[in-house]
Amino acid sequence: MPTFEVLGLHFGIWKTEATDTFHYWLEILRDVFPPSLLE
Repeated sequence: MPTFEVLGLHFGIWKTEATDTFHYWLEILRDVFPPSLLE
């Protein structure tokens, strides 16, 4: 089962919302941390 489906089941949200949330936080992390930490 894909990670986003597991998140959706665990937190009671739709898979697309979990995906959107993940990408939202990923953008924030890219702004906060240097790229070398995220590779």
